[in-house]
Amino acid sequence: MIKTRNNKGQVRSKPFEQRLQEQLDRAVTNENGCWIWQGAMAGSGGYPVIRIADQTQMRVSRIMLERDGKPRPSDKHVACHTCDTPSCVNPAHLFWGTHKDNTQDALAKGRIYIPHGEHLEKIRTKAKALKGIQKPHLRGAGNPMADPAARQRQIDGVRRYHDQRRATKL
Repeated sequence: MIKTRNNKGQVRSKPFEQRLQEQLDRAVTNENGCWIWQGAMAGSGGYPVIRIADQTQMRVSRIMLERDGKPRPSDKHVACHTCDTPSCVNPAHLFWGTHKDNTQDALAKGRIYIPHGEHLEKIRTKAKALKGIQKPHLRGAGNPMADPAARQRQIDGVRRYHDQRRATKL
């Protein structure tokens, strides 16, 4: 049991299954049949989590698959979404897969872009140009950053640019 506090600060204990069911009752069903989790989220992708012990969190998608009678095949398997909605906890939209399976699914659905051709060449050219600023040991004839003062001016210019961008956002 996890101890929680009510609005008066009194400690209350609720069993895990009861807390999970309360959260599932609050889930919103969208037009695709996704059960959109309204509780705590973790990570930049916004994946639903719930506490299973005092300080331990677990992803709800994994719990939902296991509750649906689909045990995790191995530690290498993660809960993947057929609906591509990270906040969905509908077990009908979830399946077990490895990270590789999940990446291949994302590639097939066009959710991941892998640069190629001219775009990839632009990325490589930019990376090479940045190495001259980032690595001071690459000093010598023909390198515009060979002069420490020029290198510092370049760094100061980048900092000023970012400071101005930050100031305009405030």
